Amino acid sequence: MKFCTVSEVNMSDGAIIKTYVWNNGKCFFISTIDRDSSAVLGPSRFAETLVWDFDWKTNERGEIIYSDSAPQGSISKHQWIVECFHQDGKMEEFESEL
Repeated sequence: MKFCTVSEVNMSDGAIIKTYVWNNGKCFFISTIDRDSSAVLGPSRFAETLVWDFDWKTNERGEIIYSDSAPQGSISKHQWIVECFHQDGKMEEFESEL
């Protein structure tokens, strides 16, 4: 399995960290950004992590297959998601909700 992480900090779109991870020849693109919350209560900004199927040869994202959130600026949830996709190729406990 291949694994690499590229961190991009202080980008205008709020990018925090982006990772490409492979499991059994399948590539996933995992991105975490700080973004504004639309919730009336709670923090006004949070870190949103999205996972896409990714075609490495054509450099194209497929469908979003998982999403999660964490406190603003946090990368711990991103790292946990990367580990799950690296080991299992999916987030098994949440698969039925997507």
